[in-house]
Amino acid sequence: MIKNFLLITVRAFRRNVIFSLINVIGLAIGIATSSLIFMYVFDELTYDTIHPRHNALYSLGGSITDKNGNRESFGAVPGGYPRELKAKFGSIESYTRLLITGFPHSLHDKQTDKIILNQDGELYWVEQSLGDVLYVKMIDGANPSKALEHINSMIISRSAAKALFGDQPAVDKLLTIKHPFTTFGKDVEYQVTGVFEDYPANTFFRPKFLLNMNGLKTTYESSGANFADAMESNGLAGNFFFTFLYMPNGAPMDAMSEELKRLALITQESDSAFRAEGNKIGSVIRPFDDMHFDSQINWAVFEAPGNLQTVYTLSVIGVLILVIASINYMNLATARAGTRGKEVGLRKTLGSRRRDIAFQFILESGLNTGLSLLLALIFIVIALPYFNQIADKHFEVLSLFNLHFILGLLGIVLVVTVLGGSYPAFYLSGFRPTEVLKGKGVGKGSELLRRALVTFQFAAAVILSVSSIVILGQMDFIQQSKLNENGQHILSVRFGTVAPNEKYPALKNELLQDKDLAYVTMSNHLPRHDYFGGMDNTFRFTEIDDKEYQWARMSTDFDFCKAFNLQIVAGRDFDNSIPSDSNTVLLNEKAVKVLNKTNENILGMQVDNVFMKTRSTVIGVVKDFPFQSAYHAINPLVISPRLREQDRILYVRLPEKGMAGKVRAIEETWKKVMPGVGFDYWFIDDEFRKLYKKENQVSGLAKWFSLLSLCITILGLYGFSSFMAEQKTREIGIRKSLGASSRQIVVLLITTFLKMFAVAMLIALPVTWYFNQQWLNTFTFRIGLTATPFIAGAGLVFLLMIFTVGYELLKASKANPIKALKHE
Repeated sequence: MIKNFLLITVRAFRRNVIFSLINVIGLAIGIATSSLIFMYVFDELTYDTIHPRHNALYSLGGSITDKNGNRESFGAVPGGYPRELKAKFGSIESYTRLLITGFPHSLHDKQTDKIILNQDGELYWVEQSLGDVLYVKMIDGANPSKALEHINSMIISRSAAKALFGDQPAVDKLLTIKHPFTTFGKDVEYQVTGVFEDYPANTFFRPKFLLNMNGLKTTYESSGANFADAMESNGLAGNFFFTFLYMPNGAPMDAMSEELKRLALITQESDSAFRAEGNKIGSVIRPFDDMHFDSQINWAVFEAPGNLQTVYTLSVIGVLILVIASINYMNLATARAGTRGKEVGLRKTLGSRRRDIAFQFILESGLNTGLSLLLALIFIVIALPYFNQIADKHFEVLSLFNLHFILGLLGIVLVVTVLGGSYPAFYLSGFRPTEVLKGKGVGKGSELLRRALVTFQFAAAVILSVSSIVILGQMDFIQQSKLNENGQHILSVRFGTVAPNEKYPALKNELLQDKDLAYVTMSNHLPRHDYFGGMDNTFRFTEIDDKEYQWARMSTDFDFCKAFNLQIVAGRDFDNSIPSDSNTVLLNEKAVKVLNKTNENILGMQVDNVFMKTRSTVIGVVKDFPFQSAYHAINPLVISPRLREQDRILYVRLPEKGMAGKVRAIEETWKKVMPGVGFDYWFIDDEFRKLYKKENQVSGLAKWFSLLSLCITILGLYGFSSFMAEQKTREIGIRKSLGASSRQIVVLLITTFLKMFAVAMLIALPVTWYFNQQWLNTFTFRIGLTATPFIAGAGLVFLLMIFTVGYELLKASKANPIKALKHE
């Protein structure tokens, strides 16, 4: 019997091969597209789960609130907190602390003279208890506890070992570490005692270098400091340890929160000057699994937190695409089934039972869906590299063979099989043979369902199209920052913390010997960090009032404004030929407004930097420009020509042509002036892409998936309109015989689709407006939600519908009426 069912299925497929292929290909594209989206969503929702104990881990975080109520949160606490907590709460089985610096270390293999500057988030100082709390997979050497026994020991990742030592064994090699803070500018030798496996991308902890934290005790002591006290103190001076607690039996969150309040008060009272300024300390405990989507605390430091709203948005897109594809499948499946009423009647007359006929249709639906699944897997394998590039993920083909993915695909196949086969299986099989053979009652009930499904499909296509245009417009808008105006031509070189500051003038003069280099400048600004390097300073304008202003300060050289085309709206720019300009500052327009002054009468006033104990003169006002991400309003800014030692970046404006050659020439000059200092560079526009990494992922995915959804919609409309034209062949022939023109016939038949599109617009437009406005409201700088994206998105769907449906109907209307009358 099964063999007969399969033969009937194959014959049905071959009899309607065009419609069958449209059905299978459309559903395959839908399954492939939604599967890729759900892979992304699953990857985000399983962030940090590589750590086997993630369900039982907890993180400690802190905050500082100034007297004006401005609050800065971070994922670090004083070193003594975990010891105090463990003594009071027996539920804490173990804990570990990490230390990370925001500026690169120089790692020098003196045997090969190879120098590496670690990137953000690649180098941690850790305790031997690291492996008891977080996941570390060793591939060479002992476990972390053993490998990090010696104070000057370190373990490195597989990729770092490859980069430093090639195919040579890394264990027992020596690396010289240099950093202005952790080694106080001295060369300190560390021994590689192990190699660990690289971490996947979906975890905040992706180190390449793990160094024994106890080694800092020695370097600090040799420089007159005491790191041992900082590790055990509750004071403000040691408020920089990333701390993780392991509590396998759960955490008494309320009691621990109260204890953290007590500890925070101790920290606050430990610095009388800090307390006198009206600052307050706060501390919190959070489940480890909540870190990635916590927008209140920047746990990962060097990357933006995950956005749960983004994950939900993509989930909706994935569901909509799958629904659109499923609607196509169901529409054609039910439409084709309606033509098989006589077949059902004959089979029932010949003795087939209702359940046999139902099983036949379910089997056909299942085989077609299974074929779509196989084709979808091929599409996924082909598209995966491109998807990784757009989504900034690292999925491999092997990712397709995990249990969750397989169960998800099987679930999709099961749902679509049932939905596509349920109508013919349970509706047609229930007709009485005499009625079916006379053509009564067949197909009438499914017409309303098909129209409803096509209407929903139009609405989904409009929602996706309009939303994609809004997202792309907003992403383009926020990256049009003044600092990124010539971003593709401005080279950023990490001057870092190991390059001697006194060599900067010589380097600048050497570079400017090349007449093609318009500007060479420097500042402390790193756009991708978004928090502006934590560079708020306290300023006083005693000639105006007695208030203190917590404002951002940008440290630059004299040519920064010129290099970035910043507009001076009052006064003048810095001038290197005027020695006194080293004691001047520029204010932005926002700062002038806060001071209730005009751009002209602020000039010449004195400003005191309380932290640096300096007094400067205001010589100019800069037109406001965003110096943080578009999530922040433009705040007051002070630009000072005093270069800091930390996080310095050299900027070189390159010509439009021959940039690759210029970069090589700059590197040669760097090596000549800065021997022994690694050359690490990028372009400004790369920085802004990193700053909006998550948003760019969403815009890229939304763009391509919306295009794919339109392709699926077109396939479905093509198949449905072709089928509709075929079904109405006799009607068209009769109308032409009675004198109707092709245009009149097309207009008559296409009116059905126009009505469905009109209803879809009534559904789609308010829904699209609401959700897009909610998303735009998360940005301080945003585009207005005008009629343009709605007209463009809906117009695109409308034109595709007209061309697709109109083409098929026009072709049918031009057929020979004599042949049409012989149809059926």
